[in-house]
Amino acid sequence: MAIKINANMSAVAHHIVDGMVTFPYAIDAHSAVSRFPEEWSHEPWPESDRAAAREAAGEPAVELTPEEQAALDEHTRAVAEANERLQKFREEQAEKKKIDDQIAADEALVNSPPPQPAPRRPFGRKGPPTPAEIAAQKKRDEKKVEDDRLVAEKAEHDRLANARITT
Repeated sequence: MAIKINANMSAVAHHIVDGMVTFPYAIDAHSAVSRFPEEWSHEPWPESDRAAAREAAGEPAVELTPEEQAALDEHTRAVAEANERLQKFREEQAEKKKIDDQIAADEALVNSPPPQPAPRRPFGRKGPPTPAEIAAQKKRDEKKVEDDRLVAEKAEHDRLANARITT
């Protein structure tokens, strides 16, 4: 079996110290993230985590110019606002899902048959059924079988008629 290699199989992962890295193959990026989750991520690391990792690795702190610091602060503010909007959206979606689930449950309840009481014997008589009761039950069962057969036959005729119409 040959390995399929395309130019568009690359992927991006974020190293906690080095930042964004483009891997030539997506499998390499996924492997790095799964094997070293403390070091690699599919999403960019927060600046506080990156600074702590640089310090732990013994690397010097990155000196930012006032413009870079302003851009970083603006990005942090924008991320916080986006997170608030996303949280609100997710709460609304959860509420909508809850309502949709309740509607589905209500529709299922409305379309379900009511509970059927157990068949009762005449005058509350106990004991084995009489021959007349057995014959009446047999007649009801035969009628149900015949009704089910007619319904199935009608459904088959309708299916065949619809098949002729659509072709």
